[in-house]
Amino acid sequence: LEALTGAGVGADRLAGETAAREHLLCRLAQWQRAGAQIALVGETQGSLARLQTILAETRQRHAQANAFSPTLLQGLLAEGFAVFEEPGRPAAVFATERELFGRLRRHLPTLRHRRLPHKSRVEQLLDFNELADGDPLVHVQHGICLYRGISTLEHRGRTEEMISLQFASNITTHLPLREAHLLSRYVGLRKSPPKLGRIGSGAWEKTRRAAEAATVDFAAELLALHARRHARPGIPHPPDAALPWLNEFEHAFPHQETPDQARAIEDTKRDMERPSPMDRLICGDVGYGKTEVALRAAFKAVLGGTQVALLAPTTVLAQQHYNTFRERLAPYPLSVEMLSRFRTPAQRARITAQINAARVDIVIGTHALLGEGIHFPKLGLLVVDEEHRFGVRQKELIKRLRDNVDVLSMSATPIPRTLYLALMGARDLSVIETPPRERLPIRTHVRAYDPRLVCEAIRHEVSRGGQVFYLHNRVETIATVAARLGEMLPGIRFGTGHGQMHERELEHIMTAFVAGQYDVLVCTTIIETGLDIPNCNTLIIEGADRFGLAQLYQLRGRVGRFNRQAHAYLLLHKHARLLDPAYRRLSAIRQHNQLGAGFRIAMRDLELRGTGNLLGREQSGHIASVGFDLYCQLLRQSISRLKGQSSAPTHRAEIHLDFIQYDSNPL
Repeated sequence: LEALTGAGVGADRLAGETAAREHLLCRLAQWQRAGAQIALVGETQGSLARLQTILAETRQRHAQANAFSPTLLQGLLAEGFAVFEEPGRPAAVFATERELFGRLRRHLPTLRHRRLPHKSRVEQLLDFNELADGDPLVHVQHGICLYRGISTLEHRGRTEEMISLQFASNITTHLPLREAHLLSRYVGLRKSPPKLGRIGSGAWEKTRRAAEAATVDFAAELLALHARRHARPGIPHPPDAALPWLNEFEHAFPHQETPDQARAIEDTKRDMERPSPMDRLICGDVGYGKTEVALRAAFKAVLGGTQVALLAPTTVLAQQHYNTFRERLAPYPLSVEMLSRFRTPAQRARITAQINAARVDIVIGTHALLGEGIHFPKLGLLVVDEEHRFGVRQKELIKRLRDNVDVLSMSATPIPRTLYLALMGARDLSVIETPPRERLPIRTHVRAYDPRLVCEAIRHEVSRGGQVFYLHNRVETIATVAARLGEMLPGIRFGTGHGQMHERELEHIMTAFVAGQYDVLVCTTIIETGLDIPNCNTLIIEGADRFGLAQLYQLRGRVGRFNRQAHAYLLLHKHARLLDPAYRRLSAIRQHNQLGAGFRIAMRDLELRGTGNLLGREQSGHIASVGFDLYCQLLRQSISRLKGQSSAPTHRAEIHLDFIQYDSNPL
């Protein structure tokens, strides 16, 4: 079809935007007049709506397309094709979004789709599959206890599943599984074991009341902070109805929005329309659609007449965001630029001058965007990807930028302080938990380092046409490791990449790996953030015990972005003594293996690292005594009372009904 029409992939971008598309439609109209059946295939209802609009505009501008009326079909095709009865005369033609918009599908999802969950799992933080014997929990009535497993016992004349809980003085109680709502995870200061509750002593009630009283003062501080933030003048952006291209842009999204993603988009756009500055955190797993939320917010801001800056922690991630934004925004007359060390000094000087003159609509870059010579005259939206990856000095510069502009932060595993402020309402929070339809959970293997296991894992991935990340986080020895692997695996193509390479060399290596010129990339943690290489579905990490929990989760997210089973091998140094914190981190990353686990990982990271001095010594002491979960509940109640909102108490009742059984056939 491309050869016949002369359109081809990317023609909409490279040949005068709409000219190539209209050339294709006019050619299809000629074939229809000659008797061919013409069908235009879109992937979503939004795609079909956009096609109808484009057809109407083409009919008005081109007489030869005036009577053109193709069949519109919703479906999944990798590319268009024509069926010929005789040479040069097609009997039927199917054109897809690839030919019309220059959008190339990397793969087609499998026919067996998983049903998307509608109920959020954010509040279901206590998952018994994730608990190990001895994990501390909090019983709302009796205090802190230790989890001792689930067993089946006789209770009131019937067999029930019971949760065994150990309190002080080795007293063990058994709680019916249906009353699990009374339990929550204990998250506090892990420098010392928590003090277990004594059943019947009354001490727990006093501790809980003291913590509740302490939350009142902190609730007042939070409300004051919230009030100051909303009192600052911001930049209210126009509503969607006043922006003519926004609806078309959203309908051009090549996938179906998940419920969580759609909710995050609506929350973000609603915040942008308010007169006070937005400060929203989007928490979602890698590949779950956070970038699309940022894209729509950026498009809305630019249509409203302001500039957009997107900050990324690494050069490679900035390049990837730049490619994504350019592809999605190609049909529109917007200026998108990138500022990073991948640019030459002359290019950086030119882009800086254009930013200062407000001739760039969207600029994507690393901390280079925070340089002294850069001034945004019309900045309306700041997007920060993985804010926790920026240093203290860079965060101070970010604060300078975000004084009165809308701020959208994105993270798969926010750091404890960021997560805490979001949970407490000091920042607005949107959680994207719903996985893409084709996504499979990543199989995580924690093993001692074994060369045979490494060779087996690499051969297995390469044999099915895939690629491998091999993470060795020491620049001094990375070349030696790559050479050793090459000797062990002749015929396998190895590339090496790390952050100390010259930017052009690193760009060449990454581009070659994406293009499939290497089977294995031996690399450092430069791959940690945001890389999207669907063909890479095996990750091998040397010395996994040396990484933090959130970092391990981010690294694991580099694979499994395709409808193919992915594997992550967390390898420990031989004979290494595994310290208790490292053991808990590796246990957590292995336990949180389900899709959408990023929020739970962040909560577990908060548990493992402790709440520390987030709130000062006094509040941290109360968190240690009652646990983070219960403290949050008490704080939310205090905030509601100070706001004058009625918070109805929750009562749980158990109702037993006796049923009379009648014979279904009394005759």
